[in-house]
Amino acid sequence: MVAGLSIAPSSYPASREFASGAVAPVRAAANDNRQSAGTLRDGVVTIHLVAQRAAWYPEAEDGPFKVVAAFGEAGHAPLVPGPLIRIPLGTTIDASITNSLADTLAVLGMRGRSDTLWLAPKATARVRYRPPAAGSFEVCQPFASNSDGDSVAIWI
Repeated sequence: MVAGLSIAPSSYPASREFASGAVAPVRAAANDNRQSAGTLRDGVVTIHLVAQRAAWYPEAEDGPFKVVAAFGEAGHAPLVPGPLIRIPLGTTIDASITNSLADTLAVLGMRGRSDTLWLAPKATARVRYRPPAAGSFEVCQPFASNSDGDSVAIWI
């Protein structure tokens, strides 16, 4: 069963200054989806995900970047695409999800395919879920709604 996580390298600088003096968000690491995130023990995968602003360099490490909302494991750089959760059928996912964004976060599918978890800014929620069937799933398809009412996609 594949859901969507990978341990990100922490070798990138924590921030970078813009010409205006404002600080750029943490640099997002590229995720090649070769490693599963979280820790599997006794039939339960435990993971702490953090949604946060990140500087994403889609073209080259020293190229232009875009500020995006991205997921990462707590204590590691955010990943684009988001972390991969790969589990054997029958495994329970025990996830803590923290919203470090300035806007409310909606996480779709983490408690079932048609369920939505809403997280206020700076809030953390714990979710336990056992996927009922084998397959590849887009477990989290979160988005944040900004103050203008627009939705911002965050893929995991």
